[in-house]
Amino acid sequence: MKKILLGATSIVALSSSAFAADLYKGGSLKDAPVYEAPATWTGFYVGAHGGYAWNSIDFPGTPSHANGGAPRPDLEGGFVGGQIGYNYQYDKIVVGVVADISAANLEKTVRDGNYLTETTNIDKFATVRAVLGYSFGNWLPYATIGYGWADVSYKLSCPDAAAVPYGGCHYANYPARSAKDDQTIGALVYGGGLKYAISNRFSVGAEYLHFDAADETFSYNAYAKWGPSKGKIETETDTVKVSVDYKVFGGNVYEPLK
Repeated sequence: MKKILLGATSIVALSSSAFAADLYKGGSLKDAPVYEAPATWTGFYVGAHGGYAWNSIDFPGTPSHANGGAPRPDLEGGFVGGQIGYNYQYDKIVVGVVADISAANLEKTVRDGNYLTETTNIDKFATVRAVLGYSFGNWLPYATIGYGWADVSYKLSCPDAAAVPYGGCHYANYPARSAKDDQTIGALVYGGGLKYAISNRFSVGAEYLHFDAADETFSYNAYAKWGPSKGKIETETDTVKVSVDYKVFGGNVYEPLK
């Protein structure tokens, strides 16, 4: 009986080995297939960006330029900056926060009549936003909403010496021929974007943002034939940008199993 049991055990062992060999022909475990871990966007990141912005200026409560009011310039120009953020992925849902700041060159000078020039400039803007996305592995489309700020300056001047004796530039008791004020204007900002993970740490993206119309009161010193005054200036901005992010720590963006 003992010999019969030993023989049966040997047959089962040999059969199992042969069956395993039939299932896997690789010859060694090093040739076994490697499976990739699911992509994850969880982690803290820093990055840089660049893009283009369009801005419209208005003066709420004042006549149109055709009816004697100030010109309404449209500004546009490029910008560059940096961002910092954190994402957390649960299953396919990605939530996060991001803050960014950009140095810009949005400026336009227009003539108000024949003599007076008005220059509007935006040289900086920043946002703090929430992010909600859906992961498709290495692709992450998302929506974003938050609050944004823009540094706006507005300047009146009479640059032509020959024009000073005439029109709005003429006033003997006010030798100063220019006035300028700077304000920070805040507004709701929202938009969306798309990111792609190109390695276990780096990702690239494209994003569109809209800054809602918002206004702020500007103060003007005594200028030409007008005394000190106040008025509101309103801005509304659209931006498009491309970015690159580096994940400093947290779950890797994309990393195959070792």
